[in-house]
Amino acid sequence: MIERILRRSGARVGLYTSPHIDTELERIQVDGRPITAGQALEHFNAMLPYLVAAKDNAEAYRPTFFEIFTAMAFLHFRHQQVDWAVVEVGLGGRLDATNVVSPTVCAITAIDFDHTERLGDTLALIAGEKAGIIKSGVPVVVSPQQPEALQMITEKAVQMGAPMRSIASDVTAMAREDGSFDIVTWRRAYRQLHCPMPGQHQRTNAATAVAVIETLNDLSVACIDEQAVRDGLAEARLPARIEVLSRKPWVVVDVAHNISSVKALLAVIAAEMPHRRMHLIFGCAFDKDASGIFELFAPHANRVIVTAINNPRTRTPGELAQLARDAGCAQVVEAESIDAAVAAALAEAQPDDLICIAGSFYLAGDARKAWSRLTQTASA
Repeated sequence: MIERILRRSGARVGLYTSPHIDTELERIQVDGRPITAGQALEHFNAMLPYLVAAKDNAEAYRPTFFEIFTAMAFLHFRHQQVDWAVVEVGLGGRLDATNVVSPTVCAITAIDFDHTERLGDTLALIAGEKAGIIKSGVPVVVSPQQPEALQMITEKAVQMGAPMRSIASDVTAMAREDGSFDIVTWRRAYRQLHCPMPGQHQRTNAATAVAVIETLNDLSVACIDEQAVRDGLAEARLPARIEVLSRKPWVVVDVAHNISSVKALLAVIAAEMPHRRMHLIFGCAFDKDASGIFELFAPHANRVIVTAINNPRTRTPGELAQLARDAGCAQVVEAESIDAAVAAALAEAQPDDLICIAGSFYLAGDARKAWSRLTQTASA
């Protein structure tokens, strides 16, 4: 959302996100265009002497895939002479590779339990890691948080002398009956805004994005008008974020992989996607709270199809099937691949049913491809 608004203001904008849905190259974009394979190779070759030295020196730290890609993103943004870089943290914040930047403004979105084996098993510990991106004197915008997370972020902001804007107190987002929404900041009121990504959580995200933009205006480092905000939000799209692939039956694919994101997904389905039966296709990594997620889906999913994700950290279908049954899911089926899972769901789903695909970025990307292959074959 921030990237689209900045582009609509006339700026040249770099965007770095993770994980990817279809290809690693989509993680690095300039003005909406992913880095090409040739450009990536050029930047990798520029880094190669340093990578070789790290590999050959047993005392040196060996960079990870994410760290190499982060450096590649910064090289690309410099070569492309971007006006702004919108950089998403990979994991946590304090020790993340992206945290070497000197930002103009920081934002912290809603925090919940995720990556607990690395970030800690309490919201306070996780928030402490996230708050590690706060820099001395640099404004920070904070989405609504649970009390213990907000306390930790607030303490860090005070410690760093970082001005803090809270979406809970300084900015409001209000839905309208016609499907649009209003955002009121400390500077102005935006009426009847539109964003194609569904869900109240996206309205909150939009408020966070607008607060970041207004902070840039406050700092006089940008002059971004209301029309840029309006147009940018209207154009903001991300694949596999409650993405509807079909309506008869409903087929919705989402990257939800923790409790809070699954709750948001189920809320949108309940409010906007009337259906008779739900067929859930699910796969996830071993560090995700699969039991908790299945407990959320159990009252809603009439049939659960579990499969592995295309990642070494995957839970096996057998493990997931047992966890689903233990959580109270009635009918559980194991599928050997995502293609088999999608095919199994389509074979039984009626026009008034809903197929929900969730649990992982990797699953979402492969499911979109499987859906495309299977539906194209059926129509050929």
